Amino acid sequence: MREKQTKIVATISDRNCGLPLMKKLYKGGMNVVRLNTAHQEPKDALVVIKNTRKVADDIAILVDIKGPEIRTSSTGGDLVFKKNAIVQVKSGSAPTTESTIYVSYNKFVKEVPKDSTLVIDDGELTLKVVKKSKTALTCKVLNEGIVGSKKTMNVPNVVLNLPTLTKKDKVFIDFAIRHKLDFIAQSFVRSKEDVLAVKSILKKHNSKCKIIAKIENNQGVQNIDEIIDTAHGIMVARGDLGVELDAEVVPLVQKKIITKCIMKAKPVITATQMLQSMITHPRPTRAEVSDVANAILDGTDAIMLSGETAKGQYPVESVEVMSRIAKRVEASKPNFKYAAMKQSAEDLRTRLGKAALAISADTKINALIVPSRSGRTAKYISSFRGKLRIYAPAFDPMIMRQLQLSYGIHSAVIKKAKSTDTLLHTAITPLVKKKILKGSDVVIIVVASPAKFDHATNFMEINTVKNCLRYRGNSY
Repeated sequence: MREKQTKIVATISDRNCGLPLMKKLYKGGMNVVRLNTAHQEPKDALVVIKNTRKVADDIAILVDIKGPEIRTSSTGGDLVFKKNAIVQVKSGSAPTTESTIYVSYNKFVKEVPKDSTLVIDDGELTLKVVKKSKTALTCKVLNEGIVGSKKTMNVPNVVLNLPTLTKKDKVFIDFAIRHKLDFIAQSFVRSKEDVLAVKSILKKHNSKCKIIAKIENNQGVQNIDEIIDTAHGIMVARGDLGVELDAEVVPLVQKKIITKCIMKAKPVITATQMLQSMITHPRPTRAEVSDVANAILDGTDAIMLSGETAKGQYPVESVEVMSRIAKRVEASKPNFKYAAMKQSAEDLRTRLGKAALAISADTKINALIVPSRSGRTAKYISSFRGKLRIYAPAFDPMIMRQLQLSYGIHSAVIKKAKSTDTLLHTAITPLVKKKILKGSDVVIIVVASPAKFDHATNFMEINTVKNCLRYRGNSY
């Protein structure tokens, strides 16, 4: 299962993260663990982190902060709302009932105009504002629906002056820094300024944690280019996006964002309701299989599971289904795409990567080996979405884990080397010992150093594994 190129992000709850389960998820193809802070406190997240790190050292951990979102209050259980019923919507933390829905944003009533549409839990319940007072919005229920605790509330076509970061967000950013987590998924990113606000905190603490900007509203879509340039990567969060935009627009937005990320060699995750039926059923619908397959055909780096693994009855089966779809679709794709060829700015390392892929199209090559200081060269080569496996051994454990989010890259930690020969021997030998490569295999080795380093070494070598080791004074 783990031989697939497309990566899988699985949302894990502290209530469902036992070691036996985590080992099965990892074996099934899980590459990244997502922590959903909307439903977790730091102590809960720590349980998941500890078990994740016991399973394998190459599982990346992504903490998803809530951002400027609005949620309903606790309910104490599922509430049924009947069509045409009249309910009040107020700001506050009191329990939500069938007659009054409380929301987390204290200026909600003030900023939402009459005749607005309120959408709860990605469309499970839709309300129409028919009357407004200083303390409450009187709403008519447009469809029968069931609402549980702390569900998202969207107001399509209305811009609310929500803060970039909440108090809980700041707590979890500090948590991510202290526990050296790999990614922060920042919800409801509207512009590059939102990303920069989190970057400034990370920079202040010299944190290497990277930001994945979640695109969930029209503002984020309109400012997508500057957001891609500022963030480490993007998540197409189709749940809220499908509420904020017309549903038929979302697939087009998904394709556009994936293409833009490929052009910039930035990792992109496609998320939300990919195998939703598998929360309660052992098999996905054909529509869900097509959805996952099309995201892979679009070129997404990663596909994400939410409730399927966080609370579903079939978490392992969900990961395994995704892995099988990925392997089958990847086998049908062309050798590699040329989208990244269109990049206007190219340095020596990107030219080396381009040359390596061009050669692999016409020559029997078994693998690409790209020793990585920062992972940039490996990610650039990954952006071509080739069939060739990319082995990118890294000197830093966090860089190794962060590369787990990029398409087709397989990484491990190696010791820093004093010479190029030592570096290549250190990079290749573990692959031979694990029987991933054999002596007769032909590999392309790309070594590219940033221009700022004195005496930078930049080269590409095509050779058999046996010769690579022999030429460097080592017997095979």
